Amino acid sequence: MSTGVYATTYLRSLEDPQAFWSEAAQDIDWITPPDRVLDDSRPPFYRWFPGATLNTCFNALDRHVDAGRGEQVAIHYDSPVTGTSRSITYAELLADVRRLAGALVGAGVGKGDRVVIYMPMVPEAVVAMLACARIGAVHSVVFGGFAPAELAARIDDARPKVVLTASCGVEPSRIVEYKPIIEAAGARISHPPEVCVVLQREQGPAALQAGDVTTVDFYVDLPELYPASFSFSPAIADGTLMGYQMCDWIDNAITLQMGRSEAQIYGYIHLPCRVEVNARIRTERQLENQIG
Repeated sequence: MSTGVYATTYLRSLEDPQAFWSEAAQDIDWITPPDRVLDDSRPPFYRWFPGATLNTCFNALDRHVDAGRGEQVAIHYDSPVTGTSRSITYAELLADVRRLAGALVGAGVGKGDRVVIYMPMVPEAVVAMLACARIGAVHSVVFGGFAPAELAARIDDARPKVVLTASCGVEPSRIVEYKPIIEAAGARISHPPEVCVVLQREQGPAALQAGDVTTVDFYVDLPELYPASFSFSPAIADGTLMGYQMCDWIDNAITLQMGRSEAQIYGYIHLPCRVEVNARIRTERQLENQIG
């Protein structure tokens, strides 16, 4: 990263924030452009990009495929502990996300519903996050391997319809079985999810109990279990356009459930418009990572 580029960008954001963030917003594909950059009429309750609608998943995937970059690598997954290495293109990732998004809708997940993702660092975790964004669901990522009490507290706080997890995590010296942790957490929670989806990993398959939904192939079997009534054909109806959900500037996109305060989980809510513009400018201007 060039210190000069960073310093220039940062200085401009301080000198003329309205113009700076207005220009940054031009790099986003909006469904409905914002009325203005910042509503500061009720300080300290500032509202970024009021009136806007967008879809984070569209900006992450569809726009690149539509621009002819479908065969460009979006994710290169390299796991030394499992000896696994593979590349996933934008087109492949989009297809995977569409299938999982449809399955989640088929399982009853809609805009504003919560989904807890309790998974190791595998491509399916990224697919899960993008699938939630695509349908307007709110996802909360819980670190894979977190203790039962901590996992239970986060599930009770989020009250998710679905928990997406894996059978195990793989560390250099051991296999961490996730299913016993989830079962122990389940004994503590007051608001159990309707569906628990387990990604079976060959390093440590999980024994399932009644009520679990499992799939060896995360991309094929799950959509067959929950066929969606959600159409991915070009249409505008019920807030859906080309198979994704419009999210307003005030919709919650991500909940970061951090720690506890007097036995209660406290979390941070991130709004999609602000997150999208900030992520784009950090990637392209601060890290000088250009598209292509």
